[in-house]
Amino acid sequence: MKFWLIYRTDLGEPFVYGITDDKKIKDKFWDQRKHSKFYIKEFSVPKKEYLNALKSYSQLLLLDHGLLTKSKDSITGLGTIPIIITSDEEIKLYTSQDRLTIEMGKMTKPYCKTFKPKLLEALYDLQYFYFRAMQESPIVEPFLPELDRVFQDNWPFQAIDEFGVFMMLFGNTLNLKKILKKG
Repeated sequence: MKFWLIYRTDLGEPFVYGITDDKKIKDKFWDQRKHSKFYIKEFSVPKKEYLNALKSYSQLLLLDHGLLTKSKDSITGLGTIPIIITSDEEIKLYTSQDRLTIEMGKMTKPYCKTFKPKLLEALYDLQYFYFRAMQESPIVEPFLPELDRVFQDNWPFQAIDEFGVFMMLFGNTLNLKKILKKG
């Protein structure tokens, strides 16, 4: 049985970054990532050995994913960008999204209780709570330059831009010309 291990090479000693037995997934990952940061090694082994390797690297399994993002082509203003990610990248992506959402929510709750409904509505329209949260949260602070890309226009009622968060975490590994190419 054939499978591929993807090694990351730009952070010192090379280490296993991903695993797949699907040639199309492997090729798409390679197409979407910067070649200077990775190399791929092919293995041909009995299925039992592959399953053992998969157990060892299950958090590194390559997944075909669609990351939510803004889209002018959609009625809802939301779309997805197809991308191959590892299970580990997926976990880090959703953990980061959860932390951002929780921290931004903490910042807005105390203020919501003190305003009358009309004033509260106006403050939401002005994105007051978004800016207030940016000023106060040590968790949000490292993301400040990127938050306008991460949150949709009507914060806090919007979806988080998964692709924006992914870019903050792993953007240095991506070949954006290939990922963002239309058609």
